[in-house]
Amino acid sequence: MTEYRVEENRIFMGDRAIEFPYRIYKILETGEGVVVLLDWMDIEREGDLARNIFFVEPDSTIRWQLADPLPSQRPKQPFTGIGFRNGRLIAYNLEGGYYDVDIKTGEGKLIRGQRPW
Repeated sequence: MTEYRVEENRIFMGDRAIEFPYRIYKILETGEGVVVLLDWMDIEREGDLARNIFFVEPDSTIRWQLADPLPSQRPKQPFTGIGFRNGRLIAYNLEGGYYDVDIKTGEGKLIRGQRPW
């Protein structure tokens, strides 16, 4: 388990801190580090909307920032939740789309036919 603490837009791991551009909304622990979801209500730049998920290693290194799964989509839809389903990282966005996110690379793929309603 990775030890950490969160203060607004910073995560502290050991004696190191990472500062994100927006407030941290949720953290998921994994055996390899933590997944960080930034608060979509704080996001000001459109280019950040579909990329508000990060993976942080225990040594405070950012492994990845989510790659925009639908780069041609306009307007951009922020991710509003994250969780694990059957051992896979799942992210869902404001539009109701569910995405399977590769924990190693941060690549997200739309899961067809999945809606929260």
